[in-house]
Amino acid sequence: MSAYTSRSHADFEALQQSTARKKPTKQKNMACATRLTLLAAALLAPAGAQLNRCRYPDVFREGGNVVLGNCAELLLFGRTIGDEGAEKLATALASNSKLKTLDLWSNGIGPVGAMALATALQSNTALEKLYMNENKLGAKGATAIVKGVQANRASRCETVWLSSNGLGDEGAIAIADVLTTSPPLGVLDLWNNSITAKGGTALARALQKNHRLRTLELRGNAVGDETAEAFAEMMPKNVPLSTLDLIQTGITERGRKALMDGLAKSTARPYLLLFEDGLPYQSSTSWEAQGKENAP
Repeated sequence: MSAYTSRSHADFEALQQSTARKKPTKQKNMACATRLTLLAAALLAPAGAQLNRCRYPDVFREGGNVVLGNCAELLLFGRTIGDEGAEKLATALASNSKLKTLDLWSNGIGPVGAMALATALQSNTALEKLYMNENKLGAKGATAIVKGVQANRASRCETVWLSSNGLGDEGAIAIADVLTTSPPLGVLDLWNNSITAKGGTALARALQKNHRLRTLELRGNAVGDETAEAFAEMMPKNVPLSTLDLIQTGITERGRKALMDGLAKSTARPYLLLFEDGLPYQSSTSWEAQGKENAP
């Protein structure tokens, strides 16, 4: 854990962003550049100067009160704070103007804590990235987080990771409803959330109306061919989506064909990068599907 927390999400997310727009090639095989690879690269890189990076002892004071001070990043990965700690953190976050990145990965937070944080997000105008993977949010808690961002027109929180939180179709459908309003979200991670075709198709249809989301990750959810076909239908109607991760989602040749047909008609700018198991090197782009040789 200590090795992980010695580097921030920002470090390896920067690597992800630097490769996300590059055209996949046989030599680079972008599909293999998963988040674990990116994390490893970040861990091996020189640390450099890390200003205003805070951890649990820096902000949780005796008695449990939270003082964020000048923290720009708060990294609590693996530290069990539960709903009570999340509520105290939310109180400090509501009016904070310094914190940009909040790492709450695997902190034992449930729906109660998530709703407290969601209330803080309705007024906070500084936070840009929120990582809440591997908690116990459920459909109610995860939806509250996304709605918290939606309710704040001045919100800068455009990256939200919610993988392994037990959302199910209920949570996916509720989040899809929020996405139709084009909240400030640019990156949404929903890995491993027991989402099936019902929730997957709702998300795909929501993106026909969404004008801001650039990355949607559904890896590890059994959404299948029906969802693949819904995303294919979305592709000619969506411009901003640039990365769609459908690896390990139970798609067969039927859904794969629909996706490739959709890529050929995609209106994404500059192009849409699709990850799916059955594609060559697990990836393809709308640029390639449309017969264009060089991506921007």
